[in-house]
Amino acid sequence: MKLNPICKVIFLTLAFSYLFFTNARQLHSEETTLNSFFGDNSNIDEDVFVKEVISPTYVKLSNDVKVKLIGLKIPSSFEKRATKVQRDSRGRVIESEVTIETPLKDLARNFVEELVKGKKVRLEFDILRKDDENANLVYMFLKENNLLVNEEIIKQGYANLQIAPPNIKYAKELRDAYQQAREEKRGLQGQ
Repeated sequence: MKLNPICKVIFLTLAFSYLFFTNARQLHSEETTLNSFFGDNSNIDEDVFVKEVISPTYVKLSNDVKVKLIGLKIPSSFEKRATKVQRDSRGRVIESEVTIETPLKDLARNFVEELVKGKKVRLEFDILRKDDENANLVYMFLKENNLLVNEEIIKQGYANLQIAPPNIKYAKELRDAYQQAREEKRGLQGQ
């Protein structure tokens, strides 16, 4: 049976329309979920706590939303969890002792955990709210002293600088922090 060319066009138009609107609805529902927590403002000034540090660039918030810190780049080996967490008989984490042989990736993770875990933070978006991997891109500030966490991680040498326009709101601060880490040969900049 041969289909009329007009029927083919109508069929293909309907099929593409269905696929497009189904995906758009799914994307809208994900955005609505984030907006219910973040709102539509570029400045997020709610009481948000850091629940978990996944890596020096990724953290999980108290609402289980995962965010990526803007302007930081770490070696790919940093993304993998260094060692399995050891627990005592009561289930508490046994902290490993930091020694001169402790890998830099463990030091970086420990630094970020001490800096933000369990603390109240304020988040800010820039022009792009998500990256190519659909991660939520943010600048993170400690509520207690308004410290720009992204800048502090770079300043201590636990991440390299990666400015990716159009997200350049704090590019100068991040560049200055990177320059300071290089001059003082801290962390990754000292290798």
